[in-house]
Amino acid sequence: METNYSPEKNEKKWYDNTWVVVLLCIFFFPVGLYALWKNSTIKKGWKITVTVLIGLIVIAQFGENTETSTNNSATADSTEVGTEKPTLSKTDSLKQQLEREIASFKKPFDNSTYENSVEGLQMEVVLFSVWATIIKEGESSTDKTVNELAADLKKKVVALQIKEFPQMRKNYGKVAADKLWENDIYVSTQGAKHETMNLTSGIFASNKGIAETQRTLIDVMTQFRFKEVRYRWYKGSDEFTYYKVESPKDNEIAELNK
Repeated sequence: METNYSPEKNEKKWYDNTWVVVLLCIFFFPVGLYALWKNSTIKKGWKITVTVLIGLIVIAQFGENTETSTNNSATADSTEVGTEKPTLSKTDSLKQQLEREIASFKKPFDNSTYENSVEGLQMEVVLFSVWATIIKEGESSTDKTVNELAADLKKKVVALQIKEFPQMRKNYGKVAADKLWENDIYVSTQGAKHETMNLTSGIFASNKGIAETQRTLIDVMTQFRFKEVRYRWYKGSDEFTYYKVESPKDNEIAELNK
C-alpha cells in the first residue's frame, strides 16, 4: 500500500527533536549545527564535541583545496615589481573564466575527492551549481564569443551531470546508510538512476515522524535530484508513505536554491 502525505505543521520546535538534529548533522551540517545548539535536551558537552568534530571534517575537506589555491595565487602574483596588470572588462573576465572551465574538461573528471563522504558529495553538488552560475552569466552576455563559450561549457557540464548525478545519489545512499545504521535508520536507493530514496525505521510508524523527517531532508533530496522518498517503519513492509520531490532533471543546468 502506498500513501502520499503532505507535511503538516507541528507545534513542537523541530530542533528539540534529537533524532532530527542527528539527521541534520549528517545530511546537512550547517543547519545541523544551528539545530544542535538550539536543542534544549542535548547536553552542552555533546554539543561542543560534535561541533569540534564537524569543524575538523570541514578543515580536512577544504585544506588541500585552499593550499592549491594559495599556491596558484602566489604563482600568478610573482610578476616583476612595478609591472601594472591591466584591468579586464567584465566581458573579458567572463570570457577568460569560461575558457579556463572549458580547458579543465580536457582531463578526465576525478570524483574520488567527493564520493566517500556526505561533505564531499555536497561539495560536488556545489561545483555543478558554480558551473551553472557561470554558464547562465555567459548566456546572458551580449558578446557573441562569450555566448558561444557558454554553450560549449554547458554541453560539457550537462554530459558530466548525466553521468555523475546517478552515481552521486548511489554514493549518498551508501554513506547515509553507514552513518544512520547505529540509529536504527536503514537507507537505500532504488532505480536504474537511483532516483528513489528508501528510509526504514520505527520512527516512521507515525505520520509525525515521517513529516518531520521529510521537512528535514527535502532540501538535500532536491540538491541531489532525487525524485521520490519512501518511508517504511519495518523492513520488508509492502506499505510505505512516499513524497514526490520536485527537483531538476540530471540534464538541467541549475543553481542551488534557485
